Amino acid sequence: MGLYGLEQPHQNRPWIEVALYGTTGTFIAKYPQLESLVKYEGEDERIESYFEDIYHYFQFEGVNHHAGEFVNYTEYFARCLVRGEKPMPDAEDGFKTMATLEAVRESIKKSSPIKVENL
Repeated sequence: MGLYGLEQPHQNRPWIEVALYGTTGTFIAKYPQLESLVKYEGEDERIESYFEDIYHYFQFEGVNHHAGEFVNYTEYFARCLVRGEKPMPDAEDGFKTMATLEAVRESIKKSSPIKVENL
């Protein structure tokens, strides 16, 4: 869920929220709060905070600017090139994502599950 250009109480709701729900756990991440709520089966619920990385994400104008995220991506890519490592996600991951999204679209159209083809 993303809320863009809306007048809303940011203390209460994140601008962007990603929630993953499963039979053995739940993970809910919030931006710009840079924290997540994590609950796995057999464990206590916990909040994880990523504020130690705040400089990397908000280098210029506080929490309303994404330039720091771009800097993180380019620095990571450059480090991989220098070290001779494969940066992730790579093209293969991109193709898998596109195939998954296409399967979701087809599944909605046909009202039935669609198998994601192996690449």
